[in-house]
Amino acid sequence: MTEKPKVNFKFHKASDESEDLENNDENIENKETVENTPVKEKSTFIDNYNNNENNNENKNTLKKSLFVISLIILISFIYLFTNPIVDGNSINQTIGNETGLNKSDDGIKDYVLILDDDIERVKITEFIDFQCPACKELNDDLKQFEFNFIEAIEIEYVQFPLAQHEFAKQLAEYFICLGDNELAKQEFKSRMFNNQYDFSEELIQKQLDRIDFDKDKFSKCMESPSLQAELFDHSIKAKNVGVNGTPWILVEGEYVEPNVDTIKEKVLSALNQKNITYKFISQAERLRLIKLAEINLKQQLNKRIDVADLKDIDPLISIVVITTDKCFFCDHESVIKNIEDFYFPNIVVEVIDMESDTAKTMISSMNLKHFPAYIFDKAVEKAANFNVFENFLLKTTDFTYILREQYHNYGLRYEWPLYHYYQNEWGNVSSPLRVYNYFNFECEHCKSFYENVELNLDDNYVNKIHFYDRFLVIDEFKNTKITIPAAKCFVKLGGDFSFFKDELFKLQKTLKKESKRAEAYTDKDKQFSYLMNTLIPEMHFVRAKTNITFEDFNTCLNVTLWENDESNILIQNNLSAIMSAPTILINEQVIHGAPQSVDDFQSLINKYILNEVDYKSVIFD
Repeated sequence: MTEKPKVNFKFHKASDESEDLENNDENIENKETVENTPVKEKSTFIDNYNNNENNNENKNTLKKSLFVISLIILISFIYLFTNPIVDGNSINQTIGNETGLNKSDDGIKDYVLILDDDIERVKITEFIDFQCPACKELNDDLKQFEFNFIEAIEIEYVQFPLAQHEFAKQLAEYFICLGDNELAKQEFKSRMFNNQYDFSEELIQKQLDRIDFDKDKFSKCMESPSLQAELFDHSIKAKNVGVNGTPWILVEGEYVEPNVDTIKEKVLSALNQKNITYKFISQAERLRLIKLAEINLKQQLNKRIDVADLKDIDPLISIVVITTDKCFFCDHESVIKNIEDFYFPNIVVEVIDMESDTAKTMISSMNLKHFPAYIFDKAVEKAANFNVFENFLLKTTDFTYILREQYHNYGLRYEWPLYHYYQNEWGNVSSPLRVYNYFNFECEHCKSFYENVELNLDDNYVNKIHFYDRFLVIDEFKNTKITIPAAKCFVKLGGDFSFFKDELFKLQKTLKKESKRAEAYTDKDKQFSYLMNTLIPEMHFVRAKTNITFEDFNTCLNVTLWENDESNILIQNNLSAIMSAPTILINEQVIHGAPQSVDDFQSLINKYILNEVDYKSVIFD
């Protein structure tokens, strides 16, 4: 490794008038015995994934391992999606005798370090003060390093609140009382540093309320006398190694300058000294390996494998379309184009003319009577006589399989992310009127259509129409960067999309406000980061009203937030000449706007059902 020049740095020193924390609590006794008490509060980014050599490893161990892998993915999420938006002036702001740390970038983003064996990690100890600006800047700089070296390091946070910081001791107590909830502690650290320059009792409590943790256990800890004893342990640990300011970094017990370069070099040196074999791989390969490990564990636990699991391992699904050019209403060309260009990048399509010998053999053996026939891996849906592929895919959930030998026993359900049946059983899917609603949660007319029309449709339309929701992506509505992935995860994890839609429309004012504020950032990444910090908590408020767990929802978001569905949806909308919300699409006819009364909508639907529609542009003001 090329030798780098030393980086000048400063850190926040304790003020002259501050004293050690042991003087803060006169009720603590036997300090001499506490001197040698080990630090109890540890915050490790991820527990070791220890391979049990016992071939009879039980399912509890497997479940724990599955959680560990999910935690790795979530830590990746924390790095990738919660990089704080910081005003350039504020980070260089002089506070006391602190000026902040110099940053460096040597291409660290291009690799991830992995160990050849799951063995002891390099221990990093950080003495931290949540109100210390230099601690904030160091932790911002270390995010990429922590992500890249996640397999090789174990981080311990020792609380060293400085007396001159009004809220530092309170925040240290909060962090300790989060206990062994590592996810909550990581979110707490991120939120406190992100809001450091605006601290107040109200802000701290608001941020704390947005974190998912055991509130009862937390309250008991805050009231317990042992809390001050544990905080005292932290101060003794700091005193024993000569800490006189923050941030203060130890790597394997040795002090290092608090900057990314020196910490990274010390970690690599420690790995070499321990004779630990490691290598660097791309981040994409790292995520692929995590996915494979997760799939292997799910197989051992007899859990179903689905699309999110297979995102990075190129599964292929075979579809055979039997049709003929003589069919004027089959529309299989547009179906196939949708599959290949947008909807299903992992599906391989083969079109066979129904007059060919191959097709005749399949028609005879499968008793096919309706065309075009869409055949998933040699299995055909019983009612395959519909000409819109989306209907077929939604109905056909048990006949799709992965063309890989190791997965052949695991059925693949392709979760359709943006469409939803309001009722599970709407009769024969081969003959409904298809109604598509292009909407956005920020659109006031969309909300009006939802409240005045959708919620008031009666049962007369069951078996007559299928009603689908499609997100409309236009630059004016920034919320789709967050709400589309959140909707996908909500449905994927068993949530009711109609409930999600109802809750999001209730949050319309908040979505519009945060979308408007995001426009202040011209940089798209900063826009995205701002929306992450403000809207993800709102998504969790909705999630918390269901049985979906915090961990499952966050793990799913880690996969979906970067799938670039937004641009794909935009392309598809443009192909359909849909550029404004709300827009209704019925039998491929674009209806700009939407009826604002249930009577108008029913009248329109009835004309389509009776084939009385004049196929000209229909506009509702």
